[in-house]
Amino acid sequence: MEDEDRYTRITLRIPKLLHSQLQGEADKTSKSLNAEIVARLSASFDSKNQSAGDLAKAVTRLDLLQRRESVVRQLEAGTSRLEMHRLRRDINRANMSKEDFSRWLKEEREMQDWIAHMEFSRQLLDREIAVVDGAPLPPVDATR
Repeated sequence: MEDEDRYTRITLRIPKLLHSQLQGEADKTSKSLNAEIVARLSASFDSKNQSAGDLAKAVTRLDLLQRRESVVRQLEAGTSRLEMHRLRRDINRANMSKEDFSRWLKEEREMQDWIAHMEFSRQLLDREIAVVDGAPLPPVDATR
């Protein structure tokens, strides 16, 4: 009675060659023809779900790679700004008051902190990408 509640009986018309192929596969695995057909139909839905999962994974990975690329560009620009700041400071150092020099050093420390923060963000994105890829997690340097 329970099987009748879970299943629907249908009449199926299939080509004779397909029928013999299905019967042959069912015999190889000691299944009934019905079980073989049900298994193959179920697997076709599973593969669609797998494809959807693969697509979602690819979209997530692409998003992470784009975010990482943005962070890397910002890091490069920030590092260049810091280098230019240091060069200007060194060129103008002789003409600076102590207050101006202290202000320049404070700005430099703020730039260094920002760069450290962005580098940490890049490392976290690398870890997220590794998770999506199923790869070993790269280390994160949180010492800065």
